[in-house]
Parts: sequence; structure tokens; C-alpha cells
Amino acid sequence: MNKALRPLCLPWLLVPAVAVAEVPSVAVDIPPVHSLVDRVMGELGTPDLVIQPGASPHGYSMRPSEAEALSSADAVFWVSDELTPWLARARQSLSDDALEVELMETSGTRRLEYRQGATFDAHDHAHDEHAHDDHAHDHDHDHDHDHQDETGGDHDHDHGHSHEGLDPHGWLDPVNAQAWLEAIAESLASLDPDNADTYRQHAAEGQAELDTLIDELNGHLADARDARFIVFHDAYQYFESRFDVPAVGAISLGDASDPSPARIREIHKRVAELGVQCVFREPQFNPALVDSVFEGSGVETSIVIDPLGVDIPLGSELYPQLLRQLADGVTRCAANAPPIDSAHDHDHVEDIYAGYFEDSQIEDRALSDWEGDWQSVYPYLQDGTLDEVFAHKAENDDGKTAEEVKAYYETGYRTDVERIVIDGTYVSFYEDGQERTGEYAYDGYEILTYEAGNRGVRYVFELEEGGPDLPAFIQFSDHAIYPTDAHHFHLYWGDDREALLEEVTNWPTYYPSHLDGEGIVREMLAH
Repeated sequence: MNKALRPLCLPWLLVPAVAVAEVPSVAVDIPPVHSLVDRVMGELGTPDLVIQPGASPHGYSMRPSEAEALSSADAVFWVSDELTPWLARARQSLSDDALEVELMETSGTRRLEYRQGATFDAHDHAHDEHAHDDHAHDHDHDHDHDHQDETGGDHDHDHGHSHEGLDPHGWLDPVNAQAWLEAIAESLASLDPDNADTYRQHAAEGQAELDTLIDELNGHLADARDARFIVFHDAYQYFESRFDVPAVGAISLGDASDPSPARIREIHKRVAELGVQCVFREPQFNPALVDSVFEGSGVETSIVIDPLGVDIPLGSELYPQLLRQLADGVTRCAANAPPIDSAHDHDHVEDIYAGYFEDSQIEDRALSDWEGDWQSVYPYLQDGTLDEVFAHKAENDDGKTAEEVKAYYETGYRTDVERIVIDGTYVSFYEDGQERTGEYAYDGYEILTYEAGNRGVRYVFELEEGGPDLPAFIQFSDHAIYPTDAHHFHLYWGDDREALLEEVTNWPTYYPSHLDGEGIVREMLAH
């Protein structure tokens, strides 16, 4: 079984080497790590990204194409098993000679513990024993980092999740990134001695660039030290502690699991007491949860930040641009500025979700928006798991009982297709354990107008290749009208394109397969 290498712990002769004449093939987990590896490889090559941009690494489900790229890699760089525990099993497909590097375990990495509580205990802001100025300006480009590993034992229990030990979001500290550039360079040099000098030169140049970036961000944040903000999930303390801009709380835990009702109540209760100026949302997660937490709180400024760089092109510039975006968010919060207007801002999203939009807002979408492994919610209706959802809907509809609401959705959700897997242009239908797979091509969209006056958009795909038992057309509806990753969807299928557009009573509904029944209930209630 492969063991993760901890680079810089000599002698290097203990490291298994891959006898390759060309540049090694490299796989990485998340975009920021891709950016650092790309900086080291430079013109020699480009790493493969395992997790698609825009997806959360917590609880990710790999696509077949991603698993294939990983299994054929000569080297794999990933942040931490705590961030991507599912990756450990996938790495078993690597060859015995493949080099595995867990970056949070490399020498020179600053390691922090998870913080406790929704609004963090006071000592949590200072539990890192390293002073904020220990980076200073004497960074040694002969790779003599003076940051040592930390260990700790504080526990944080919330909603049944244990948060003892390592917070894995270490890439948001640029000094960690400097150490990782060195680790990446030395690892690649061990595999590719002919290009060792180039890898090391690129790493040293990248470290110098991060020196300049740290100075730039310290200046940018000089007047934002008193910003009072709450983050969506506790992923930013490495950035916060490096630049002395601590958050006052987090809605969700560091692993992005759903917050307990008690945690939400604590945040809502203490907003005024803490002087919260704004809340940071993230594009990977449902904005309805943020709204529900802060409704009636008086906090009006909602700013989108992102620990992964979702909207930044992949490449060596992603990492510095990511940190600049975080700094910009904090400074905007300190000024209590309103969020930047956007055609896709939250107000527009709410209107679109309700079915009120202009034709000019609609954009074409690719099948990749629905890529992944999806499960039908119909079995959860049948076994009673969704009864809580129907009771909630009945409370907000004076005209129907919970039983009547459930009967309506029983017709809507009914299907024998229990699972759908979408990979690239291929769609697989699973019924009674039997798989049918076909290749589908985009065939435009159709706008539907409902009796209530609101509207919807169906995105249509036509069968290009597959057996006669596959539907000639599939139509997606997920309340979105422009390219975005779906969190769930309704799917219509059949052989008559126009007849499908008339179907408005049966809309089989699919959520990610990694969610259990309780997770689906939470997602539905958030809507």
C-alpha cells in the first residue's frame, strides 16, 4: 500500500523513484494546489485537477474521468486526508512507484486546530503560537523555514461531528504556500532529476512573489483590522491569523457540515452583541441558509468569498488572485459597503428561482452543469423521511394539509429510475439495479409559462448514441437559467420532445447520491 511522502525529510534515497524519461504526470486535489504545482512545473507541464472547479472538496464524489487521471499519475499532491478523506481509497489505484505528497504533513507547514463554537472561544483567535510577524522580510530562499508543526488537543463538538485536531485549510496562509512550493519542487526533482534545477528555480521565484504579495495584502488590510464578519464555514482562520483579521463566527463547521439548530440560534442571538457588519457567503453552498440565519438581524451586507477560487481561471495566477479576493472582501466589510451588483446576485437568483426573469437573462447550458452521481428522492417519500418537509410546506399553505401536500409530491416524485450518473456527455439510468447508458447532445432550451404567471426553463438534450431502450430526449429543470452547477434537478424523459414539454405533474427529482435522507431534508427545508 502506498504511503504518503513527507518531503524534505532526507535522505531522499528512501523515496521510491519513477524511471521516466519525460516530465512526470501529476494529479492534484483542489485549484489552489493546482496553482502552486503549476507555478513549479511552469512550461514543463500542467497538473491534472481531480476535483472539478466549483465543487466543494468536502464529501466529493469522483467522476470516472477524474479517477482515471488519478490512477495514471506519477505523483499526487493533496492538502490533507482531513479535507478529502474519500481520496485515500482512490489513491489505492496508484502504481507502487507513484509519489504521494500530503502537503499539510510537509516540513515548514503551520498547522492550526479547529476552533470551538459558533462564535469561537476567545482563546481560539490566539491559539497559534506563531506570531503574525514571524514571516518578516528575511524569508530564506535557501529553504530554511522557521515555522514548525503544531499539534493540539482541543475538541469541538457540534451537530454530532468531532472537530478534534487539524484544520486542513492551510493553503490560505501564504507562508504555508511558500513551504509547499519547496516541497513540490523537491518532490518533482526526485522524479525528474534532469529538470530538478528548473523546478527549484520556479519554486524560489514563486516564494519571492509571495513575499511581495504578503506585503501587499498587509498594506491593503491595514485599515480593516476591526472588521466584524461571520463566515459561511470555518475555513479561513489561516488567512485570518496571518493577516490579523479574525472572523467573529461561522455558520457551518470547518468540514462544511450542516449547522445544528443550537449553533444557528447562538449566531442569531449574538449578532448585535458582536457588532457584526457583514456575512460572507460561498458560491458552493445554498445562499438560503445564510438568509435564514440572518433574517431580521439587521445585517444587510452579504459578500461572496471563496476559499477555492471558483471564478478564477486555473493556472499559476489563481493562488495570488484568490488571496487578493479574500482581502478585498474583508476591506469591503470593514467599510460596510454594499455587495457588488451583478446580473447573478442574490436578489436576482431569488427572483429567478421563483420563476420571474427576462428572456435576455437566459443562457445556454452544458450537460456538465448536472454532472455527478444522483439519487431519486422518491424512496424517501415512500418511507416517510420527507414527512417533515411536507409538514413544513403545509404550515405555509393554509389551503392544504400535510397529507395533501404529500399526495401532490407523490405524483411529482414518482419514478422507477432510482439513480442517474452523468459523466461528460454520457447519461446512465439505473432501474432495478440495471444500467442503461447513452450519449446525449444539447438541443437548446424551452421557456414554459405556468398558470400562476411564473415561468420555467427546460434544458433539452437529444440522444446521439445508445440503445432503443433509452429515451430520445431528456429535459432538465433546476430553477436556474444560466450556467451553474446544479444542487438538485427535476428530469423529464421520453421520445416525444413536444409532449414532454406538456408534462407538469410528474417531475422525478434527484439529489446528490452522497446525501442521506436527513441531508436531503435539510436541503429541502433550506429552499
